[in-house]
Amino acid sequence: MMHDATPTQRRSRRHDSRAGWQAWAALLLSALLCLAAACARPAALRLPATAVTSPSAVVDDELSEIPWLGDRAAPITMVVYNAYGCATCDAFAESVLRVLDTAPDLRVVYHVLALDDGAEFEAAVAARAALVQGRFAAFHRHLVEGERIDEAGLVAAARQAGVDMTRWQRDRESAELRELVEDITDRARRLGLQGVPTFVLGGEAHHGGWTEGRLRDALASEREAVAPLVAEGLSPDAILEARLAQRSRQGGHGHVESRRTALPALGDRPARGNTETGVLIVEFSLLGCPACERQREVMRTLLAERGDDVHHVLIVVGAVRPERWAATGDRALRAAHRLGAFWELYPQVAFLGADGPADMEAYAAFFEARGLDAAARSQLWSDPALETSLEADLDLMRALQVEGFPTLFVDGRAIRGFAPRELLDALLQEATQAPE
Repeated sequence: MMHDATPTQRRSRRHDSRAGWQAWAALLLSALLCLAAACARPAALRLPATAVTSPSAVVDDELSEIPWLGDRAAPITMVVYNAYGCATCDAFAESVLRVLDTAPDLRVVYHVLALDDGAEFEAAVAARAALVQGRFAAFHRHLVEGERIDEAGLVAAARQAGVDMTRWQRDRESAELRELVEDITDRARRLGLQGVPTFVLGGEAHHGGWTEGRLRDALASEREAVAPLVAEGLSPDAILEARLAQRSRQGGHGHVESRRTALPALGDRPARGNTETGVLIVEFSLLGCPACERQREVMRTLLAERGDDVHHVLIVVGAVRPERWAATGDRALRAAHRLGAFWELYPQVAFLGADGPADMEAYAAFFEARGLDAAARSQLWSDPALETSLEADLDLMRALQVEGFPTLFVDGRAIRGFAPRELLDALLQEATQAPE
């Protein structure tokens, strides 16, 4: 049963617990939190099929099952990526629960992401610890329906959910479980997540805090779409795969903004194509992001065929959390850029993605071929300018409100998500048309 406090009062109470955020959370606020402007509109983001056809795509640890709400045998599947503490996220979570209460044909895979190292991270860990005991749904409901996300609120939600408190407390402190929560968030981002709440229904992803009424309308439409598949006797997983296949045939691309953004001076960043008169395309990419890998191939063919028309600037990061940066191949790319050899090394590092080596010796042959002995390589690798360039890139992402990967700016127009070749060609044609 809902608590007497109104949703607004409950969200206000939770907001009080967020004062201890770390400095790096500024990027995650722009990238993941539901700011009013971002949550007012749904984005045209499409997550890769693996994010939905296999809900465990972002949870492959044997420590736990997938966080389900509703009847697992229900024919309609919604996949939610959300967090505790964000006002819009909390309101959306309440709407999902109310819809579920009257929709026995809906099942929800509910991924709780960790947005910071404070209260929201602890709440995500606490939910995961409840999931280990098969009590996620009950814990989630109690937390959403009124408990604060401070320590007292988490303990109260756990007690009401009926968990074994001794085991729950032990699991919350488990390094393995805490690392898993961080990994879930990182993997969701690499799948192209552009913000929370994001949900996938009918194979299509939507961003923003949809109201209960809007969710019910979307569910009604999806119910009509799956009716023939249910009549065929397909299993819920088979229905989901069929809906994804239908959506894939329809195609799609990222959200294109109509307004043009005034880009700041880009300085010494990797660039190629016609850097003098070509149409400027600034691409933000993340190592290990599947959609970014698709975008890399599109840009490769575009530059090969229309290099004279395009001035391509690539800003690629290995991680958006600075403390994780050193565990990626990002440093090697920045070192190569200092030598004017970024584009030679980029295909190798991009191909390896998030699993690429991060130590200097893994790239020794590449730098030796460019005249650097061991001492010179070590000096380059430890140059503070490499981390300074990362900080500059993260600052630029914040300034331009880059909320996911890939994000492109074509002649100042932002594309929030994957940009297929035909879309880029159309925007290039528009940019090069002579004014009337």
